[in-house]
Amino acid sequence: MHTVLVVDDEASFLASIAEGLSSGDVPCHVLTACDGAAAIEILESTEVSIVMTDLKMPNVDGFQLLGWLATHRPHTPVVVMTAFGTPTMEDQVVDNGALHFIEKPFDVEAARRTIARILESRDDVVTIALPDLLRMIMLERRTAIVHAGIGDNDGAVAVSAGRIVGARLGAMEDIVAAEAMRGASVTWFSLELRPSVTADDLRASLGLLGPMSSIRLKEFLEDHQAIKAVSSPIAAADMNEMLTRALEVDGAVAASLMDLTRTAVLASYSSVKELDIARAASSNAAAIRVKQQVLQGMGLEEPIEDCVVTATAHYHIVRMLKSQPDIALYVVLKRDAASLAYARMQIAALDGAAA
Repeated sequence: MHTVLVVDDEASFLASIAEGLSSGDVPCHVLTACDGAAAIEILESTEVSIVMTDLKMPNVDGFQLLGWLATHRPHTPVVVMTAFGTPTMEDQVVDNGALHFIEKPFDVEAARRTIARILESRDDVVTIALPDLLRMIMLERRTAIVHAGIGDNDGAVAVSAGRIVGARLGAMEDIVAAEAMRGASVTWFSLELRPSVTADDLRASLGLLGPMSSIRLKEFLEDHQAIKAVSSPIAAADMNEMLTRALEVDGAVAASLMDLTRTAVLASYSSVKELDIARAASSNAAAIRVKQQVLQGMGLEEPIEDCVVTATAHYHIVRMLKSQPDIALYVVLKRDAASLAYARMQIAALDGAAA
């Protein structure tokens, strides 16, 4: 039986929704919390299939709870209960990412349908998309700075009374930064509320000193035409063979195949319990997309062959496949058991065999 955590500061609503979801054709085990702090306490000790949360709550509110989930439970789908939801908005969000919307007030049957839809359609890897976060902040008419981890970079978006007034990602600013963040998955985020700060002051706090550019939510949205143009995923047997051979590379402890266009993990294996290979691969896929967009913005059309990150104990190597440039092979190797130069040659050979 799936466990659903419902978070709301109205005790009567919690009792009603808990009773309704616990019965029906597909009953759920329902846990309730009166605010974000109580929800986090439950999430730290209990496996939860879905979190349903209101945004406006005392103490730790829904935005703070979402920030905690993005960092600590990125694979948990979230249903945001909002008075601003619309069927069109739900259709846009429910099929793309970890955030889903349901409009309040709603009946129990609507909640059951939403939960069933999520459980049936969810992928193994679920990550929160930046446009979904921004959409909520804009609908709530908040004035804030959203700080977000996007791949290996820290990004920030300023929102003034529900209007996007600035964006930064590394050295990129405003629309260029927004386009570099397009469709990226967020590994963590935090919301810095600035209720009495002007739009100009928000921009200045991000180091944006030029005139304010017009930035719309669509600048952050994925290009769905590009998604349709993605090559067909690699056959399951071919994926298994490539990952098996990747793990035979000297020092390899984990491997994954990633769809860069959709920032999704296709398959992964890991022999290191402490390494969340799926999350690491998803973050690397987002980072590669940003690097590709940066090169394009510089007018450099040459494709990326591979990227290497050297950490204290491991090498992280990402190689784009020649046969399918939108697919990348990600291999993690122990530094004390691998030669970086030789490992890159071995991984390149795997790519050549697949081409």
